[in-house]
Amino acid sequence: MGKDALKSERRTVLVVDDDESQRLLIQRAFAKLDLKCCVETLCSGNEAIAHLGGLGKFEDRQRRLPDYIITDLNMDDGDGLVLLEFLKKNPALSAIPVVVLSSSENPDDIQRCSVLGCSSYFVKPATQTQLQHLLHKIDRRMERGMPSRQAKAANSANTLPSSGAALKRPDSL
Repeated sequence: MGKDALKSERRTVLVVDDDESQRLLIQRAFAKLDLKCCVETLCSGNEAIAHLGGLGKFEDRQRRLPDYIITDLNMDDGDGLVLLEFLKKNPALSAIPVVVLSSSENPDDIQRCSVLGCSSYFVKPATQTQLQHLLHKIDRRMERGMPSRQAKAANSANTLPSSGAALKRPDSL
């Protein structure tokens, strides 16, 4: 199997967090788990919107939608709510599952994310081991919910069905 064929079999995960150390921790956790994922990272909701829409510095790239998105909630340049609103208003993007991974335990934040179509909401775990466990569970759930590659090609869309909001703390998985 060639490198390009292997890459096409990988799930693409878009990670959006304004904290570089959090992005690196998530990338390392995915790498340690050796999941079939290509992890792309961005630093804000507005940058994610530009990326998904092929705007600005992203307009000349080949557009491939992520299989799912993991986003922080509280970011300076466009927060997770702005990203969720954008996805909900765009039919071509609204089926992409979004997992919010935030330090906020505020019930109002959780409710707003649920209303905007968030697939799952988790409070950021305290340790790298807990983060790895959580990401493994999230990826397994997303993998089970993914249609086959052939079905995706037939539909000519790289989006996933929304599984409804499942708002949980990491220890409740």
